[in-house]
Amino acid sequence: LNSKNLTMTSKLSFGICSCLLGLTHFLSAVQGAGYLQIRFNRYTNHEGRVEDGSLCDPFGATYVGDNCDPVFRLRVNKGGEGGGNLHDYQQPGVYDNQNTIDFGSKFGSVPNPVPIAMNFPNPGHAYVKVDVVDKDTFPPDDPMSKFTASLPLIADNVRRDMELTSPARHHRLSMTHWFTCYTNFYGQDCNTYCVAQNDDVNGHYTCDSNGRRVCMIGFTGTLCNEDIDECLMSSPCSNESTCVNTIGNFKCMCPPGFEGRLCDEDINECSESPPKCRNGGNCTNTVGSFRCTCPTGLTGRHCEQDIDECKLAAPPCRNNGSCQNSFGGFSCRCGPAFRGRRCEIRAEASVGSPTEALWKLPVIIVSAVLGTAIIAVIIALVVYQRRNSSRGTAGYEDNESRFDNEAYAA
Repeated sequence: LNSKNLTMTSKLSFGICSCLLGLTHFLSAVQGAGYLQIRFNRYTNHEGRVEDGSLCDPFGATYVGDNCDPVFRLRVNKGGEGGGNLHDYQQPGVYDNQNTIDFGSKFGSVPNPVPIAMNFPNPGHAYVKVDVVDKDTFPPDDPMSKFTASLPLIADNVRRDMELTSPARHHRLSMTHWFTCYTNFYGQDCNTYCVAQNDDVNGHYTCDSNGRRVCMIGFTGTLCNEDIDECLMSSPCSNESTCVNTIGNFKCMCPPGFEGRLCDEDINECSESPPKCRNGGNCTNTVGSFRCTCPTGLTGRHCEQDIDECKLAAPPCRNNGSCQNSFGGFSCRCGPAFRGRRCEIRAEASVGSPTEALWKLPVIIVSAVLGTAIIAVIIALVVYQRRNSSRGTAGYEDNESRFDNEAYAA
């Protein structure tokens, strides 16, 4: 094969391998996935000695000083010491002239905490080994400390502190570790795969802390894709409201006077605007309704209707008084002998009252007319008598004169 074919074959092989690697990674991820995180806190070599007990850099080399020059190597295997290698980190630099190291946000040249991916079924533990050497100018470097630990892989949101001791010189390494599931993996071992869904094809559910499906309200079934008819199962609507089932839910059609999702909230009609009770009526809220206490003369649910008192079975005006209706009231026109709002008071009951004057006036007028007529008759009689009397005297005198004249003539 020529170089061109070799190149194409290499590219094809690389593509196939990449696809297989991606598929293997996906299948492994579905089986279980999480990551161990180790935060290194402090390293202490209190005497500044290497593993055999001698001082670090006792001669005039480049790394000479009172303290050691630590270099760290971190290895993590799954399961026990002989398990598959998961992580192998060799620090490229050196902590120059330091017997005590507070790591902070870096462990060597990598971020601290150090994440260690585990794309396989959880083995339960991870085996951690940390080797520390004193960096020398000429190899080999001097071994200083060895730390080992078996870390539980439990995704329980607990951060576990640990202090390791090197067996040779009792150097110390403190660290904190915890195990976290990848997204969509659940359970303490992160071996349960669950992806929340909310559609009619894949179902309607969330995932609990153990990766079990939790159906959304209104759905049931293995995939939570079966609608629940809440109206038939539990009659959720209150106060005789109408329940209407919907996909994954329901709604309540409330009767007047109630509101809320379940029609279980009373509406205070008395606080609404405009007021329910008109014309000065007093509103009292009741469960699901209201009641108006109307002023005198009005009626109706809202105090909107006038009462015609003049048409009542017992008319308000007494003693043949005339009733005139008005909005919210009435008035009475009483006869001359009665008075009061309802013509219930006799006029004689109050001397000098207008009612008394009204009925006495005709009597006075008639009496005056009769008196005047009598006086006129008397005067006419007197005048008549006087006239008659005057005529009699005049005749007598005429006779006497005539008699005297006759006598004188004789």
